[in-house]
Amino acid sequence: MLSQFPTLPPLPVADSEDAVILQNTYSRLQHTLLSAVDGQMDTLEQALREAQNDIKMTAEEKQTIAVELARVQKQVGGMNEGLARNVRSPDSSTLTSLFKQRSRTRRDPYKTARRNYRI
Repeated sequence: MLSQFPTLPPLPVADSEDAVILQNTYSRLQHTLLSAVDGQMDTLEQALREAQNDIKMTAEEKQTIAVELARVQKQVGGMNEGLARNVRSPDSSTLTSLFKQRSRTRRDPYKTARRNYRI
């Protein structure tokens, strides 16, 4: 990654020992700074990858939840249709037939017995 950054021009080399020491110090400093920048860039790239992965997983979870919600809504719709078929408002003919059935079953047993045996 060090090659991504431009290198600083070298100091003019002189024959003195101080110039060589200065040049070496300058090179180490440049290398240290570029290494620190590379480390920070690697850290930021890793954080970016993790954030993108989280976004992808969240989108997949959202889609899964939407599919599940649609399935449950379909089931609820089917149940509502079933209830609507079973719970109809009774019309007058249905009420009349129900009343006749109940009145037949609720006859007085003593009255029926007297009619059958005519004492």
